[in-house]
Amino acid sequence: WNQLPKEIQEKIEDAAQEAAIYEIAIAAGEEASSEVALIKEGMEINEVDVGPFKEAVKPLYQSYINKYGPEAEKAINIIKMSQF
Repeated sequence: WNQLPKEIQEKIEDAAQEAAIYEIAIAAGEEASSEVALIKEGMEINEVDVGPFKEAVKPLYQSYINKYGPEAEKAINIIKMSQF
């Protein structure tokens, strides 16, 4: 990785982020259709208020960013985007 030119590294990172966003969208669609099918079969879905959990981990995210730098921040942002 370190032997690749910076420009190539950036292009690969950009492509990986685009792929992650695309995969998240695909997964969201699959999750929605699976949920509909499960409800039709009688499963009960419980909605949970995730707000308190998100608040509880905010300091943890910041500590990772402080410890591991910009790469950790990129990873955290991808995780946050996946929380549809």
